[in-house]
Amino acid sequence: MSVRKVLLSRDLIDAIAGPHSASHRQAAALYATLLETYATGSDLLFALSTDLDHFDKATRRALFASVVIAHVSRQHRSNARKVDAAYAPETALALVIIAAEKITAVAALGDQFDAFDLEIIKPLQSQ
Repeated sequence: MSVRKVLLSRDLIDAIAGPHSASHRQAAALYATLLETYATGSDLLFALSTDLDHFDKATRRALFASVVIAHVSRQHRSNARKVDAAYAPETALALVIIAAEKITAVAALGDQFDAFDLEIIKPLQSQ
């Protein structure tokens, strides 16, 4: 059985950590499902260090303890600048990390990754 590598997008991370966010309930439900698949060994969860940096250590440890932090280096940033200018800098950086870590799925609220050959995981609209 192969383990699916899932990147948590910045919008999902912010909604999970933001209880007053309009998307919090959906994001939290999706994250709970991903944590269940992580616990069974089916998924490995990733987040960019740049997406977690604006949270304090206590929040990162409490909410995102199961997440592997993909540390963004100067070389990653340099490579992201070479990605098509049509993409937002955050998306370009995520694409560089996706390639480096061989990530095959992205959990996101938005549509910024929909055009790529990745499995896109989104919350159910009824949640």
